[in-house]
Amino acid sequence: MAGPNSSRLHQGSIDGFLTQPVHQVVSDNQANKDALMNTTLITFIGRTPKTSEGYRKTVYSIDGHRQPPSAFLGFNLKQYLKPDRIVILGTAGSMWDHLFEGDIDFGNDAENDRLELAFAVEESRVTQAMLDQIQPVLADKLGIDTHLQLIQVGTTLNEQIEVVELMSRHVDTGDQVQLDITHGLRSLPMIALLTAMYLRNLRQATIEGIWYGAFELRQDDITPVNNLQGLLQMADWLSAMHAYSKDGDYGVFSELLGEAGHCLKEAAFFERINNSAKAKQKLETWSIEGKIDQDPVARLFADELQQRIAWHRKGSRHDREQKLAKEYFKRGDYLRAAILALEAKISEELHQNREPDTRDHREEASKSLQAGSREFQTLSRIRNALAHGVRSPDKKIDKLLSDENSLATELQRLFKSLKI
Repeated sequence: MAGPNSSRLHQGSIDGFLTQPVHQVVSDNQANKDALMNTTLITFIGRTPKTSEGYRKTVYSIDGHRQPPSAFLGFNLKQYLKPDRIVILGTAGSMWDHLFEGDIDFGNDAENDRLELAFAVEESRVTQAMLDQIQPVLADKLGIDTHLQLIQVGTTLNEQIEVVELMSRHVDTGDQVQLDITHGLRSLPMIALLTAMYLRNLRQATIEGIWYGAFELRQDDITPVNNLQGLLQMADWLSAMHAYSKDGDYGVFSELLGEAGHCLKEAAFFERINNSAKAKQKLETWSIEGKIDQDPVARLFADELQQRIAWHRKGSRHDREQKLAKEYFKRGDYLRAAILALEAKISEELHQNREPDTRDHREEASKSLQAGSREFQTLSRIRNALAHGVRSPDKKIDKLLSDENSLATELQRLFKSLKI
């Protein structure tokens, strides 16, 4: 095989990459598939510095385990993680030739295709057709389902979306996914993180790892490989906060907090059936037993979450219901806001008259308020119209329900007049 790269194309099997016969590797991976479902390793290949001896190599340490020296972490992760499929993504100028000459010895296999690829890499003109042609050779050596995927640099939104689409095309529903972002261009790790979120939501994929080999942090010639998968927990919390701001359901935090979140889920149930007393009990239990400080990601959101459930610290029932009424009004949940505002006035009436908080006494207090307060009557009619979803016989109320701004303005007026 002639050419400027021919001496390198025949060099160097690195111990550790192919320590088993191909048929044994395939057998082991089949057992892994049966036990753990399908696992896909998605890795980017960029371009490390190059000398006359080839691309720069380093010794990676994954979970404290030293790996054979390599220029491409994807091969190390393939050996360490034992995936069922590996997808390697790179641009037209990525070091595709290294896959066939640096860390694995291919002997004389596909010499012409490998040489053509090496020349194309030097001129940044690698095509998908070239990769498709040589892909089976690498798959045979690795012993698993292997895909080489050409991607754009990702400088425009359309190119970035295309990268997401290409990555997701190689992931089946329910897959376990390992992402390696070590060798991608600087923008690609961000795209990979967004893709991970996309895959979890649309493909129900489990993101087991987001791996990054930190060459700049190497010590004693050992490059640490960090798993950044925990960043997805921050995305989960942000999504949960958004959902809570929208509908006020604490239950969205329950899965994020594990056992500590069970009380929040129960509190959400009792609040949404207008049992603020029970909801208060559950939130007090969570505040004491939540142990949120043990979760480093949860700590980032602890203050915000505590503020959003601060209503339960109000001393009396009517104070708590007033606070909740205002919170639901802010979220645009006008029905629940009206219900809680009415219940707050009833609770306040019982409190001032020092009467027991029973069903009969609440009904009597409601009748008394209906008779003595025009604002209370109007709020009750609005509540009824919202609850039943039909046209109100009261034309004024019916007109309010045809325009959100008018309804919100009227509720604000009523709340102020009733001192909610």
